[in-house]
Amino acid sequence: MNIGIQTFGSEGDVRPLIALGQELKQHGHNVQVVISSIDNKDYGLLFSKTGIEIKTVPQYISITQKRIREIARMKNLIKALKATFRETFTPYADEMYAEALRLCNECDIVISHFSVYPMSAAARKTGKPHISICFWPGMIPAEDRPLDGTNKFSLLINGMVSRLMQIMFDLLLRNEMKPIWMKNGMSAPPHVISDMWLSKYLTIVASSPSIWGKTCSKQINVKTCGFFDFQNEKLPEHIPENIRQFIMSGEPPVYITFGSMFQIYPEEITSFISGVVGDSSHRYIIQTDQNFEIPPQRHLLNIHRCEHSLVFPRCRAVIHHGGAGTVQASCVAACPSLVIAFNDEQYSWGKQLHSLGISPMPMRFRKRNSKSIKHRIAELFNSDTMKNNAIDFSRQMRKENGIRQAVREIELIIG
Repeated sequence: MNIGIQTFGSEGDVRPLIALGQELKQHGHNVQVVISSIDNKDYGLLFSKTGIEIKTVPQYISITQKRIREIARMKNLIKALKATFRETFTPYADEMYAEALRLCNECDIVISHFSVYPMSAAARKTGKPHISICFWPGMIPAEDRPLDGTNKFSLLINGMVSRLMQIMFDLLLRNEMKPIWMKNGMSAPPHVISDMWLSKYLTIVASSPSIWGKTCSKQINVKTCGFFDFQNEKLPEHIPENIRQFIMSGEPPVYITFGSMFQIYPEEITSFISGVVGDSSHRYIIQTDQNFEIPPQRHLLNIHRCEHSLVFPRCRAVIHHGGAGTVQASCVAACPSLVIAFNDEQYSWGKQLHSLGISPMPMRFRKRNSKSIKHRIAELFNSDTMKNNAIDFSRQMRKENGIRQAVREIELIIG
């Protein structure tokens, strides 16, 4: 079967879809992937060993890191969201739609990152089956599922939150998104989340049911499959020699990464990391931007990129931003972790880890202070219970195999 995949964003958005494409190819399907890279990385080169046909459209998204930082620092979150959309997505929507239309015409079924609404429009135009992939269960309109427990009050609150989120995104983004339908002879769908981003045909939640439970919704067909990542034997890269030697030269290090957040808050994150590692007796691997490295010291190693699934199992703990991929990679590796969150989605991942007993209570980066940080880090390093919980939880997550479960769901629905 011919399958087209389209994704948008940074590596955390691109990588899971390429991993899915690789697994589909292993199952005998012909797969091609189209990427819109907000960080302008050459993912075709980065993941060339997967053997998947990868195309970048557009070739370049012309927004500077300086402008990204300006938008991220806006105090008005509504203006920030609109500015992000208008400068990173709207100028390229027609080009992305043309590519989505090509995939729909050439393939039997199409799959997209939830944010790639041009694919939703192209699938409707051609009548092609469309599957949407999202990474955070909080995205799903799930008014029929309580937030906590099963009592009616929790059910009512969840319904209110779900409806308010739907209304908010409709007001903020629907007028920005609807031209892609109208210019191509279609009426615009009524809602952003349930109609433009997610698919009623099938929406796959690529997050661990062990962390969140299974997501359900009355509005769309949703399946929670688990963490999307490359199987170790299919990894497109190996652990670099300098990292291997550092790991082997002493006690297991602590890994610090803030993912794409480093591109937005480089000075603040560099200062934060310097405060954490400055007078510490522990060893650290620090994933930074090449322009903002921590001054070299014997007990730390600066790196710019690394395969988490290869390094995390060799680490004592992970300090990170709470991105979906980093959270789940640390869980699979049996690493206790501390989440320093930059937004509500990341904070919610941190709360889930804390509730599972494998992480201290998360902290919001904007509310950081040295006393709270030291307290949480001491808890992270000194809790045997947390480490044992992480080991037990890793065994549970390893049984899920989210990629293979997603392929089963895809093959089942397409017959």
